[in-house]
Amino acid sequence: GFSRGTVDRVLNNRGKVKPETEKIIREIAEQMNYKPNLAGKALAARKKSPVIGVITASDGNPFFEEVFHGIDNVADEVSHYGIKIVKRAMRGFNPENQLSLIRELREKENINALILHPISDHKIVDEINNLSDCAVPVITLNTDIENSNRICYVGSNYIQGGEIACGMLGFITEKSANIGVFLGSDKILGHTQRLKGFEQKAKKKFPNFKICAISLTNDDDIIAYEETKKMLEQH
Repeated sequence: GFSRGTVDRVLNNRGKVKPETEKIIREIAEQMNYKPNLAGKALAARKKSPVIGVITASDGNPFFEEVFHGIDNVADEVSHYGIKIVKRAMRGFNPENQLSLIRELREKENINALILHPISDHKIVDEINNLSDCAVPVITLNTDIENSNRICYVGSNYIQGGEIACGMLGFITEKSANIGVFLGSDKILGHTQRLKGFEQKAKKKFPNFKICAISLTNDDDIIAYEETKKMLEQH
């Protein structure tokens, strides 16, 4: 007794259906042992041929090898539905470079959605909001960005991570230490949030913790080595 459109919205979790209606439809589907037709879904998706863009500030950073492995696994799965995934990796944390890559994917690849490892800059926020206004949803990956219209963030709670690191250091050092801190970049929210969590915990629990120096490594092994050497010589 329901329209095909209403049934479709319920079975494909598209929303905009009264809870009592959804309950009835799901009960009937269960009684009938309904299973979605994957071939039919694939044919429907192929008519649209959506393209998902992925941009990460990851070139030269081995951490992202596993992230890309996960993306590649899903890319194989969704290719059967006509979905294409286009990846771009950039080196360093230059917002102009990231902005250029976003626009390249929009203009040349005609992306329908974007997964972004964002650099914290007002230009990137504006571009995310522009994409959102054009019905191109953005998901932030591994680090978030403030004041943007991204639809969700997938990653860690970095403030909590910083607090836990501080607590562990408290156990190791018997609550007193001179500390050197290395961040990849102050343009990545997750990096600055870790430091914020660490500092908050130290202020509350470990008054004898002293941060002697903070250094930025740009997630580069050579820079990290040189900065570590310099910090140890100075402190």
